[in-house]
Amino acid sequence: LYDMQHIDRMKKFYTLNATIFAKVTLPVNITYDMNFTPRYEWYHYGNHQSSAHEAWAAKGGMSERIQKISFGWQIDNIFKWNYTFNKIHTIDATFLVNAEKFQVWRTQQNNEGYDNDSNGWHHMGTGILPTLGTVDESATGDALMGRLHYSLMDRYMITATIRRDGASAFGRNNPHATFPSIGLAWNVKEEKFMSKFNWLDYSRLRVSWGKNGNSDIGRYETLSSLLDRKYLYQKPDGTLYYPLVLAADKMGNEDLKWETTKALNFGLDVSVFNGRLTANIEGYKMNTN
Repeated sequence: LYDMQHIDRMKKFYTLNATIFAKVTLPVNITYDMNFTPRYEWYHYGNHQSSAHEAWAAKGGMSERIQKISFGWQIDNIFKWNYTFNKIHTIDATFLVNAEKFQVWRTQQNNEGYDNDSNGWHHMGTGILPTLGTVDESATGDALMGRLHYSLMDRYMITATIRRDGASAFGRNNPHATFPSIGLAWNVKEEKFMSKFNWLDYSRLRVSWGKNGNSDIGRYETLSSLLDRKYLYQKPDGTLYYPLVLAADKMGNEDLKWETTKALNFGLDVSVFNGRLTANIEGYKMNTN
C-alpha cells in the first residue's frame, strides 16, 4: 500500500478491428468469398515512482513512458465447389489464396534523478539519466491451399489437402514449405450388417496422416545482428575507460526452415441410445522436427 501511494501509472489500449467481405455466386455451383480484416492498436503506458518514497529517494524518482502503434491485415480469397452426381457421389473442393502483414512501431523513454519529479512521466526532460529506445518490426506471410473431399453414399469418405505456406521469418533459401494431409473415414453404421444394432445411432472410424508447420520463431531470427556495448580498457598510463564498440550479437542462418510436425491419427466416433451417450476416442503419434 505504501508503494502504491507513491506510484503514478497509466496503461491504455485503443483497438480498431474491421472486416470487409464479399460473397459471389459463380456459374457451375462455384462460390467466391473474400475476407479482408485490418486491425489497428494504439498502446500508451506511463509509470513514475516518486522520490517521496524513502526507498526511491536516492534515485530522485524514476519514470518510464512507452508508446506503441501496431497495424496488421489479412486477406483470404476462398473458392468453393460442390457437386453431387448419380445421387451417391459427392465432391466438395475448396481453394484458398491468402496474404497477411504485421507492422509495429514502439518507442520507450526512461529517466531518473529529477530535481523536482512532481510531474512524473508527464514531463521527463529534466532528469539526469535519460534513455531512449525504439523498435520497429514487420512481418509478412502468404499461403495457398487446396482441399478435395469425396464421399460415396455418405459411407466412405476421403479428404486430401495440400498447403503451401510462406513467412518472412525464415531464411531466404527456405521461406516456403509444403504441408500435405490425407484422411479416410468409414461410416460403419450405414452398413447393412449393422442394422440389427438399433441402439447404435452413429459409428464412424477415422484415420489420417498430415504435416503442419510452425513459423513462431521470432521475426528476425535468421538475420545477423550487431549490438553496441561498453568494454573496460586500460590506457598505458593506467587510466581506465569504457569505449563504445560494436560486437557480433547473433549469426544469421539463411537456411533456417519451418518447424514441421508429422502426425498419424486414428479415431472412433460413437453415439448410442438416441444421443444420450456419445464418445470420441483418439490415438495419435506426432513427431516434430
